[in-house]
Amino acid sequence: MPKTITLNDELAARLEAMAAEARRPVDEVVEILLAEVMEDVEFDRGLPVVRLPPDSPPLTEEQVNRLRERSDS
Repeated sequence: MPKTITLNDELAARLEAMAAEARRPVDEVVEILLAEVMEDVEFDRGLPVVRLPPDSPPLTEEQVNRLRERSDS
């Protein structure tokens, strides 16, 4: 069933580039990416949470700072 989603220009361009590289239609790439993400992401009180295996290494302070900087831009 076809659906319409609205994307910002940067995200749309990234998806188009990925689709071109994979030689697949954009809607197929979106479907693949969403299916992959939905396997590992849950919402907890409205926030997306990625469930990791118990033996996953903890994030370092440097990694947290990089993530924080990305979210500020």
